[in-house]
Amino acid sequence: MINNKVKALVATVALGMGFDKPDLGFVVHYQRPGSLVAYYQQIGRAGRNLDSAFAILLNGGEDDEIQDYFIKQAFPGSNEMYEVLSLVEDADNGLSIPSVLQSVNLSKSRVEKCIKLMEIEGAVFKSGSKYYRSINPWKPDEARMNRVTTLRYKELKRMQDFIVTDKCYMQLVAEELDDPYAQACGKCANCQEAFFSGEPDYELVKKAVLFLRRCYLNIQARKQWPPFGVGKYKGRISAELINQEGRALCRYGDAGWGTLVRAGKYENGVFCDELVEAAVELINDHWQPQPKPEWVTAIPSLRHPDLVPDLAKRIANKLGIPYLQVLAKTKDTVEQKMMENSNQQAKNALDAFSIIQNCPGGSALLIDDMVDSRWTLTVCGALLQEAGSGPVFPLVLAATWSGVDGD
Repeated sequence: MINNKVKALVATVALGMGFDKPDLGFVVHYQRPGSLVAYYQQIGRAGRNLDSAFAILLNGGEDDEIQDYFIKQAFPGSNEMYEVLSLVEDADNGLSIPSVLQSVNLSKSRVEKCIKLMEIEGAVFKSGSKYYRSINPWKPDEARMNRVTTLRYKELKRMQDFIVTDKCYMQLVAEELDDPYAQACGKCANCQEAFFSGEPDYELVKKAVLFLRRCYLNIQARKQWPPFGVGKYKGRISAELINQEGRALCRYGDAGWGTLVRAGKYENGVFCDELVEAAVELINDHWQPQPKPEWVTAIPSLRHPDLVPDLAKRIANKLGIPYLQVLAKTKDTVEQKMMENSNQQAKNALDAFSIIQNCPGGSALLIDDMVDSRWTLTVCGALLQEAGSGPVFPLVLAATWSGVDGD
């Protein structure tokens, strides 16, 4: 990149904010920033020592969902802080963060935010690895948190207005920065005609779709049970119970297979043949797990009892190996996506499943539609291997996490 041997670099804004290269010819935003000020700072990387450079902003409806999530996650709720504070206050010998996670359905990052904010404000203090309640009276500064949240939503609204404006783009940015000399630049896409053709190259579109449909994700096996264990399982997951590395066909909602996964699960009630064919292609041509799977089973569900078993049966039929439903959902638990940390997710999964028949000794494909925390796959894989199965290879249609190794 520095020596101009790379045409384009894909990175987060963390690079863009500090990347000082005078001859950058363009900045493309794949997702919309949360404010015009942030946008201006980021596009300012381009054209520092060039006669012209392009700033291109791609915009989609999901951008509003992303920004709304970050705004809502910026501060823990008062009820969350009181819940954590109550646990710390009731503990005679203090509590570590892993101990707190055993008792609350909050993510680790959420608990850490609660603790950090209360530590700054003097409600708790840390000694060693544990937190203790101080003697200071305390209540959350809701007014300040509400002011900041309101400001963030105003910034988001300005960014939304920017997307649909017919005014000069740079003039709108300059006005946001309180520039008294803000005026039309005469150079942006609203001041001139469109810079680029609106007609797509359909051959390139086909290649892009094929590329997206082969952006498979690895599902790394969890190696440790949660802190303090879950049920009879504690510490490191033994070699006899650990899953093999698995695969996800796509990221949920992406432009490859993701939209078909969403339609199958939430609209049609059945996954289409294209997804079955794609899963079989992934297994046979790209993944090729070893030892080769000899049978297939599925993660059962009480809410959608036929959805995943039907998918697994069709995949098994294409592979020419038997399908066996050896797992049963024995308890109508809260959906895993509502569980916020590993302790709660693992316990929720362990409470929900049981083995209803012995397993063949050969290696197995364990199929589900979605994966996020991986605890359902981890628990079910352990149950299968305890019941006599060989190595377990998880296969899911879509991953909902933000990174390939899960959360």
